[in-house]
Amino acid sequence: MKFPNDDDGDVLYDPHKEGVDLALPRELGFYCYAANLEVAEKIAARTVLLGFDPDIYDDKANLDPATRFSV
Repeated sequence: MKFPNDDDGDVLYDPHKEGVDLALPRELGFYCYAANLEVAEKIAARTVLLGFDPDIYDDKANLDPATRFSV
């Protein structure tokens, strides 16, 4: 099996070399950071329109406001 010579290829190659069958469907998780709760809620609402079931996570211990909220 051939993989691209970039970060995507690295992500695919690692499980392949461990014997994972990459032809099988799998569930993937994506996340993004939001500057505040209002932005996180807007992102979540848009992802619902695309058929996803988002969660909003508030990392109160995170002192960096740019990465406190994730969707």
